Amino acid sequence: MRLHRLEVCAFGPYATRQVVDFDALGADGLFLLHGDTGAGKTTLLDAVAFALFGTVPGARADARRLRCDLAQADLPTEVVLDLTVQGHRLRIQRSPEYERPKRRGTGYTKQQAKASLTWLTPPPDGGTAEAVTRSDEVARVVERLLGMNAHQFFQVVLLPQGEFARFLRADTRERAELLERLFGTERFAAVERWFSDLRRKRRAELDARRAGVRDWVARLAQVAGVEAPENADRAWAAELRAKAEADVATSRAAEKEARTAWEAARQRLQDRRTEDDRVRRVRAAHARLAEWERNEPQRARWRAELESARRAATVAELSAGTRVGDAEYERALAEESVAESECRELGFTEVQLDVDGVRRRAGELREEAGGLIGLVEQARRQETDRRRVAHLDEAIAYDSERIAVIQSKLDGLPERVAELTTQRELAIEAEARLGGIEAREEQLTALLRAAEALPELDRALVEAREVEVAATAAHNEARSALLDLRERRLAGMAAELARELVDGEGCPVCGSESHPAPAVATADAVSEEAERAAAEREVEADRRREAARVARYEAERSRDTAAERVGDRGVDDVAEELSQVRAERARIAEHAQRSASLAAAVRAAQEEEQRLLEERASHERSQGENSAERAVLVQSIEERARALDEAREEFPDVAARRDHLLSLGAALDRLADARAAVAVARQQRDER
Repeated sequence: MRLHRLEVCAFGPYATRQVVDFDALGADGLFLLHGDTGAGKTTLLDAVAFALFGTVPGARADARRLRCDLAQADLPTEVVLDLTVQGHRLRIQRSPEYERPKRRGTGYTKQQAKASLTWLTPPPDGGTAEAVTRSDEVARVVERLLGMNAHQFFQVVLLPQGEFARFLRADTRERAELLERLFGTERFAAVERWFSDLRRKRRAELDARRAGVRDWVARLAQVAGVEAPENADRAWAAELRAKAEADVATSRAAEKEARTAWEAARQRLQDRRTEDDRVRRVRAAHARLAEWERNEPQRARWRAELESARRAATVAELSAGTRVGDAEYERALAEESVAESECRELGFTEVQLDVDGVRRRAGELREEAGGLIGLVEQARRQETDRRRVAHLDEAIAYDSERIAVIQSKLDGLPERVAELTTQRELAIEAEARLGGIEAREEQLTALLRAAEALPELDRALVEAREVEVAATAAHNEARSALLDLRERRLAGMAAELARELVDGEGCPVCGSESHPAPAVATADAVSEEAERAAAEREVEADRRREAARVARYEAERSRDTAAERVGDRGVDDVAEELSQVRAERARIAEHAQRSASLAAAVRAAQEEEQRLLEERASHERSQGENSAERAVLVQSIEERARALDEAREEFPDVAARRDHLLSLGAALDRLADARAAVAVARQQRDER
């Protein structure tokens, strides 16, 4: 705000119209308002405040007491202020409410308060050039231009005498609101809001990560079968891992003991099965023996009957029997020879045994073949177990292959997660720095524009000063011409009055009706019209001088503002720094834009790691179970193979040996029958 001219009339102690030319007083850049106590210094400041806001600070705010008590009755109380605010020049005229004597009759009448605002330069954007005549509208325009209301203006610019302590004692909120508005601290409030939002954002991310940690701790505690602590840390996890490793070692020892016990139990079961098979064969033999003994009487009867029949046949068919007996004997010998050959082919060499020996040997072979029934069943079980072992080998190989593939993926995951986490943290940091670097870019952009515009502003300032000098010279010439014309007109005023004298009429100067020697106008006499035209030219020249001075002031302000902002830096320096800042901003923005994708990548990598760990654990568990089953089966197969190899002897397998024993037993039965038939045929032949 810059004050140009103040005019007061019947205001405070000033009974007449007084004018203060601030432009003339401030021509040297500084002036001092001084005087004795009560001289009216504060009243001038009150006049400025009254012109702006319609009130004065402190106890003098009663506008009805602003009129001078010594002023003439017909002299109005008013304040006229010319000033420039934010590059706009305006004139404010105000009159307070006061009482004046009535023009007719006696008593007093109330003079209403008035206010007007006139734009001497174009109004602000969006405003109208028409004058503002309502007091409240004038106050709003002033508050909008100054950025403060009357109360704030009085506290900052025109702090009343004796009220400075009250301002200092004002509460923090009132002073903060005033200072924030005065010094434009909205940008700092924006920075505080940005930090507050960033703090909330980081707090949300931290809470989310803590929730993830709590979830993992809960799952880990659930799997471990313990209660999750409130504040789990790495030490707790390490302790839990050590406990899990100890449990694994204990479980492996228990598994080894259980497997040893299982093997012992399996061996005892096998022994019990062998013993049971032997008991079953003995019982079967005893049953057959008992059955044989029970049928002995019947066989005795059969033998007696057979003996009687033989004797009868011998008596009845002696002759024919002799021939038949010879034939039967030959046939029996032939059958015996065939049976002996079959037995030799089956590997039996003891063909010279008698009938009872042959039958006894056949029984032993059948008994031995019966003992191989369990081994035949075990041989079939052997093939099933071998197929199962082959299947387990395939499953174990598949699990090993999958574990190797998963481990190869897991080996690179921690580094990948760490790298993504680092990049995510850099992106978050970039987000935090982006606002500051963008503000710096805007600042440097404005600085570059100011640096580039500085030469043009210098030229504009030189031109404005030249225009002001020319306008001032023109105004001085116009003023000198006006003064010269006024002096010449005053000098020729007698001739001008003489032209108006009429004989017989009184002189307006001396009153005489006789005019013996009237003055005569000289050649350079000046008329009233010429003086009026010169006065108008002087006013126009003064207006142009004032406009040139305002333009010069604005040019100086623009140039000084730009120069202060640029300092001693050149355009190239600012442009280079701006280029670096823009490159830095682009790089930081690129990092900041990857924040969300990197967060998703970190989550995906962590989920992938968890999935691979679970899959590896599943394959390791399957491999362990299959390996344990395979070990048991392999041991059983080896033990069974030794028993089967021992039992099959030189045969391909136990079943082949059993079939051989059964075939040999049947051949020995036929040999025994044939040999018995030979003995019978020989006896019959000998008896004849």
